[in-house]
Amino acid sequence: LGQGTDTVCKAIEEPYNDLFGWTQYAQPNGTMVVSGQSCDVWFISVPTANLSTCLRADGAPLLYNQSLAGYLKKMSMEFSNHTVGPAPESAFAPSDACAHHYPTTPCATDGKTTLDVYRIHSAAEPRELQGRNVGDSLGDMAFVCAQGAEESYGNSLVSYWQVDVDAAFGQYGYCLYVGGTNKCYGGTGTQVGRESAMGLDGGEKLGQCSNNSRVGSWFSIPDDGECKDGQEIGQNCSWGNAKRIRTVNASCILHDRGLLDMCEKEI
Repeated sequence: LGQGTDTVCKAIEEPYNDLFGWTQYAQPNGTMVVSGQSCDVWFISVPTANLSTCLRADGAPLLYNQSLAGYLKKMSMEFSNHTVGPAPESAFAPSDACAHHYPTTPCATDGKTTLDVYRIHSAAEPRELQGRNVGDSLGDMAFVCAQGAEESYGNSLVSYWQVDVDAAFGQYGYCLYVGGTNKCYGGTGTQVGRESAMGLDGGEKLGQCSNNSRVGSWFSIPDDGECKDGQEIGQNCSWGNAKRIRTVNASCILHDRGLLDMCEKEI
């Protein structure tokens, strides 16, 4: 993502997952016209998702829709300018960013800073930051609004934290719950990662080394970057002294404080 020297390789070190792999189990659901082209609709419904696609007679997809429980609840993609047939080997060659600049180097900044960050989460989630993504006030609002605030987070909690971090931010990593533990993928080693909300605002390396004051910031907090007792932040560790200041019901922010109305107007 990005352009020129600010291009960032967004890799998750997990096996490839075919976006259309589920179609082998799908059922036909009529026909439709997408951008002037006729296609056959295929649909599948499982307890956690509804998925559909519209395929041309040659198998090329014209439309993809998904409705999932929770994160990224609804998504729709339309495809055009198809080339049908085996892809050339060059299509699988890594980009320069992925081959030579992944992950990105930490920002050239000395010292530490204290972050005020927020995390929206379920009541069952432990109150900790290890291996999790958080955002500042603007960044977390952007995340919540983009996901469909009421449907996705109406029954969740929001926790406000203060945490000391090494200001030499690394690449933002995606922190996921996998195999019974939280792990951050795609970050710069043990560094706290930073990115502008949605990668917007034109900051250096998608906001890794910018203050992102107009759109807010997202952060990744790697578990193995936490400073242990007696360790100084910046000396083989990148964060510590995390304090949970307050936890409230998300409904308080969404309804009582008007965030839901703001989301509907702005998004």
